[in-house]
Formats: sequence, structure tokens, C-alpha cells
Amino acid sequence: MNKISSFKIIVYLLLFLALVYLRWSQQILSIIQAESLNSNAHFYGKKLADNYYTYSILDFHRLEVQRRPLILFFYSTSCASCQTQENLLVKGSKRSKPRIPVILRVNTDIDASEAERELSRSYRVSATPTILALDSDTNAVQRYMDLADEQMLQKMFTEIW
Repeated sequence: MNKISSFKIIVYLLLFLALVYLRWSQQILSIIQAESLNSNAHFYGKKLADNYYTYSILDFHRLEVQRRPLILFFYSTSCASCQTQENLLVKGSKRSKPRIPVILRVNTDIDASEAERELSRSYRVSATPTILALDSDTNAVQRYMDLADEQMLQKMFTEIW
């Protein structure tokens, strides 16, 4: 094989991979857009309680497109305060009816996904537990580090709506 035919093969392979990537990203975008029209759509993260799910980048982007405020709970499995905070979050969210906020639990452990690590970096989370209340533009409007009591959480739930 000469150098020109090897070069052509490499170029064709790169073009093929680019097309596959573009097709995949278009499919993901169409899923997000289609589901953004349905506020009760299925969540990709594991359901932990009512409106409380493990973090999924698809869920985060769908809520972003829907312009829904949400709460991010950054936790670590080795953090005892995180377990206490999680119980308070679940209990507090049930009391915030009629509008129960969506809470996404974001893992910060060593086995966290790249998407979870990137989210932690983008919101500058360096300790757990950390709770971020995001407005409809996904801007952090409230931040609680360490334990937030029930009154603080109720205030957060009502203010982001």
C-alpha cells in the first residue's frame, strides 16, 4: 500500500467516526428536547424518594431545558453528616407541597462519574454535604455547606419557586 491510499483510509475512518458522533449527539439532544415537553417524564437517575434521584446528566439537562428550579445535593458515602442531611432533605421536600422540588444527589466519592466530577468543579463544591438551590437558569441562588436544619431547607424550597 502506498502512502496516499493509507492516508485516504485514515481520512475516511475519521469522517466515519465524526458522522457516528454527530448522529449520537443528535439522538441525545432529540431525547432531551422531546422529554423536556413532558414535566413528568421518566428520570434516568435511580429514584431514592419522591422527586429525589441520583444524578444523571440527561435529567439535569432536561430540567435545564424545562427551566425548572432544582436542588443539587453533593454527598459522599463516607460522610456521616451527609446521611443526616439526606434524611432532612427528603423529609423537608415532602413538607413543601404543593410544589415538591426535584433533588438530584451528586456523588463526590472517588468512584463518581466524570459528569458528577465536572458538575462539582463547575459549582466549586469542595466539601460535603453541600446543597445548592438552582434557579430556572441553573444559577446557584443558595448554598448550604455542612448541615442545614429543617427551617433553612423549608426557606430554600419556598424561595426557589
